[in-house]
Amino acid sequence: IVQVNPILNWSYSTIWTFLRGCELEYCSLYDVGYTSLGSVHTTKPNPKLAASLDGTAAVHRPAYELEDGDEHERASREAE
Repeated sequence: IVQVNPILNWSYSTIWTFLRGCELEYCSLYDVGYTSLGSVHTTKPNPKLAASLDGTAAVHRPAYELEDGDEHERASREAE
């Protein structure tokens, strides 16, 4: 018996399209800029999603808005 997992070749944007299109639940950290979840010491918002609403306070856009997600999903961990 051979088992095949059809999501292995899905892109970052395909995964988010599926999750949001089917209204599936996911971790709320993804809504505040986290794209790669690890330990409490390594998990940070993705700098590629940084935005500013009022020019002073740093906020982050949701993970599903990340452009080039396949390349930048782990951008918050690159400095390690």
